[in-house]
Amino acid sequence: MRFSLMYPAVVFTAACLFMPSAMAGDCVSVPERERFLALDEDAFDQDMQGGWRAVASEPHCQEAAADLIRDWRIRHQSTASILFWHEGQIRASLEDREAAVALFKQSYKPASPGTTAWNAYVDASIAFLTRDKPALLRARENLRQVNPPPEYEIKEGRVEIEMSDGRRHSIRWPPNIDVVDGLVNCVDASYDTAYGSTCRAGPPGTP
Repeated sequence: MRFSLMYPAVVFTAACLFMPSAMAGDCVSVPERERFLALDEDAFDQDMQGGWRAVASEPHCQEAAADLIRDWRIRHQSTASILFWHEGQIRASLEDREAAVALFKQSYKPASPGTTAWNAYVDASIAFLTRDKPALLRARENLRQVNPPPEYEIKEGRVEIEMSDGRRHSIRWPPNIDVVDGLVNCVDASYDTAYGSTCRAGPPGTP
């Protein structure tokens, strides 16, 4: 069984939240915008150095990157869950919580054994953004209860999976539990801060 896990695509720094947004034209010229919008979904969303990430990595251009994802979805009439998710992550990083929650709600997948972990992760992210700690804790517990497929064995809290491109990768099980732990540990922080590695290691002040 191969997995195509929806890992968050960009690690935003807290400094991004305090950067004034550049005008869209300062980040993406008209010809560049058309080139981005003409890409297929893999090139636009899964290229770690290209697509919308090339825009998001530039100073002050996170909002322009989110707008580019929105425009790509509209141009291609796409309802792909991962595109709503990635746009929502950027909006959350910019502390536009209302927009981020609306986008995250559109990233849910139809209920099935293979989508339980993802949907619990979405639940947790929405609960964090709405400052609903009881719902966040419930979502984390639901995520913790997700078992790996029978062909995978948990060893020291991790499983080795085969990705959609054939590569094997060791991940903590269940997927994204470390991110959700960070959201719980830093529930009153910004999304950027709570999403970061420091919060995943423990609550603020933890030795």
